[in-house]
Amino acid sequence: MERCRAHRGCSAACASLVLVFSVFLQDYTVTSQVTCNGGETEHFLESFKHVFGKKAFRPVKDLNQPMVVNISITLYAILGVNEKNQLLTTFLWLRMVWFNEFAWWDPKDCGNVQNISVPVEQMWTPDVFVLQFVDEDKSPQLPYLFVEHSGKVQYRKPLRVVSSCNLSIFRFPFDIQNCSLTFGSFLDSVHHIKLGLLPSVDNTETFCRETLTSQGEWELVKIESGFSDNVPEKITFNIILKRRPSVYVVNLLIPSAFLMLIDVLSFNLPPHTVDRASFKMTLLLGYTVFLLILNDLLPATASGTPLIGIYFSLCLTLLVIGLLETVFVMNILHQGSSKCPAVPQWARTMVLHYLAKLVCYKKIDHCDTWTLNNSFTFESVIQEKSVNLHIGDYNHLGPHLTSLLRTISSDLQAMRKLVENYFEQQEIAEEWLRMGLILDTLIYRVYLLFMLVYALILGSTWGSWYHI
Repeated sequence: MERCRAHRGCSAACASLVLVFSVFLQDYTVTSQVTCNGGETEHFLESFKHVFGKKAFRPVKDLNQPMVVNISITLYAILGVNEKNQLLTTFLWLRMVWFNEFAWWDPKDCGNVQNISVPVEQMWTPDVFVLQFVDEDKSPQLPYLFVEHSGKVQYRKPLRVVSSCNLSIFRFPFDIQNCSLTFGSFLDSVHHIKLGLLPSVDNTETFCRETLTSQGEWELVKIESGFSDNVPEKITFNIILKRRPSVYVVNLLIPSAFLMLIDVLSFNLPPHTVDRASFKMTLLLGYTVFLLILNDLLPATASGTPLIGIYFSLCLTLLVIGLLETVFVMNILHQGSSKCPAVPQWARTMVLHYLAKLVCYKKIDHCDTWTLNNSFTFESVIQEKSVNLHIGDYNHLGPHLTSLLRTISSDLQAMRKLVENYFEQQEIAEEWLRMGLILDTLIYRVYLLFMLVYALILGSTWGSWYHI
């Protein structure tokens, strides 16, 4: 190269060769080297003093050129997910690789030494950190760097990262979370430090799956990496996690489904019996205690209410509605016929006409026919006796017998009115009873529809969760 520079008349090919070789040296950081004689520790220490003295600046020959730092992460454990505070705690290894243009040597001149370990505080290291870090850094510090003869420097740093993450718990316990870890330099811009990725994303994800040691509530789905907003000074790793829902299915969904199934079967009991009311009250009390016990298992956050929380609220609402409906029917049947008011016209039209058709309710008339037939028979007897007991036809029987017949006739008329009032009140009570039975059937159908719809929702949610 010196000969080519000395001869001004060198050809263009020689000049081009000089330029290419200079670029080669600049790219691979071999423009400066460590001089050493042999592979003894003292010689290496003496040779590296000038490298240690340059730790205050980026180890590049031209400070106008940016330093390229390639990074990769390995996820070793998922320590916890805090839905209330929107925090993700992970333990990972950060690997950083860069070239130090002043730490290169020829292994032939240095006793075939290929690489050495150097204290971290003696050499320049990039200030790469996690932007979402929100807690005190409790990560252990490794004391050494790994320097190869080509000037390649590797630094493996364990990180216990407590990062902020926007957690969505609407599909709990079948939720999938996407948390981002953005790495960047604290002070240096893209003109000073450029970040790059070491391995491919597939290799990173596969390696993280193999090295992930924790088998807790969360499992790793995939890791996606790329530049943040297409800026080469920041790299974002998207860690996609999904929850293992088996614990919540066993402790939440199955007991709640059993309680609701028992409540649905309780509709087979007669609605006007005391046993059904006491049974529903006991069931409602048990479901309330169940919710209080499992309150700590449900995630608490201000971002929204999980779907399973809505499910529990609707189940509790249906239990209360079923109990109120039972109390309503019992009140109708046990309040006494004289106190039973007539059914309002709007209630008769809405319930006995429209809702009865909606639930396909059919009136059973065999008992009512027997009652009405007996009432008509009794009325006919009264009418017949009343017709035959005209006082004027029996005046010849004497005043005492006439007075007796008048008394009997008035008593029979009073009995007739009493019986007519009784059957009228009985008909009103039967109308209220039919309303109660129709409402009972309607709530029963709503129960079944609700259970079917929510089973389909959970099934679709489970399917989308399972296939990711």
